[in-house]
Amino acid sequence: MLMKSILIRYSFALLVGLSSGLFSLFFLPITFYVSYFLLQIFYDVQIYGMSVQFAEVSFSFIPACAATLAYVLLLELLLLTRGISFLQGLKMFFLGSIFIFSLNIVRILVLIFVYINYGNNYFDAVHILFWHLVSTIFVAGVWILLVEKYKVKTIPIWSDVQEIVKK
Repeated sequence: MLMKSILIRYSFALLVGLSSGLFSLFFLPITFYVSYFLLQIFYDVQIYGMSVQFAEVSFSFIPACAATLAYVLLLELLLLTRGISFLQGLKMFFLGSIFIFSLNIVRILVLIFVYINYGNNYFDAVHILFWHLVSTIFVAGVWILLVEKYKVKTIPIWSDVQEIVKK
């Protein structure tokens, strides 16, 4: 039974990893339109395809803007963690996705604000900081918060390895 559970979870994890581009099909339009509607509060914004334009500045939204890999990482962690039921995993993924989505929208708004008020150099610096450091720390923080909230006591992959070695 243990090996069957591991095989099923790891197969789904592999499938998620191989089809991660599908996450962009869902999250990119939502991220784009929510950002657009929030930007309209502060600026006169126009849509051109998957770009927003205002003050002769255009921001194109690409799949990376949707933080797709953050959702994939969260789902992979859930699938690779022994002892999380399907329903509990759905709840954790939904809550974690809300956190990731919310921070991503804030990130986009902050980056656009920085570009408009401080220029391209500051935009690039803040963008790289968000992309390489803040996003990684945030996904780890979301995972820790979810593990604490749902009282998960196992460690992704490692707990499976320990259980297999024990048998």
